[in-house]
Amino acid sequence: MNHYTKLAWCLKREILKFGEKICAGIGRPEKKLVISLLYGIAESGSCHLSKIGRALRERIKLKKTIERLSRGLRDFSREEQQQLLDNYTQTVKSHADNWTVFVIDLSDVTKPYSHALEGPGRQHGRA
Repeated sequence: MNHYTKLAWCLKREILKFGEKICAGIGRPEKKLVISLLYGIAESGSCHLSKIGRALRERIKLKKTIERLSRGLRDFSREEQQQLLDNYTQTVKSHADNWTVFVIDLSDVTKPYSHALEGPGRQHGRA
């Protein structure tokens, strides 16, 4: 087995372990969805459902994969979202200290063709 294959399996195993930690207390279908999304995002480097679907390499049509992911995200309840967020916060809390910077951008990442940017959030801090 070459090093790339071993590295890929190690990364996938770590993604699965992380997914299991942050999905504690939510249903099995939601857990499978979150783990699929985490793996797809890591594999594709994108948060577009079509790119995530391609990265998953399922034996069904891409359209069906995208529909499944969309439906799963739509059906995610508020309680499950809160549980997932709480678990995530507890998991990453040990990696943050007083010098950790969190950047939250409420606007779109890029708008290459827009003339007026609607809804950008207020920026705080020094340049």
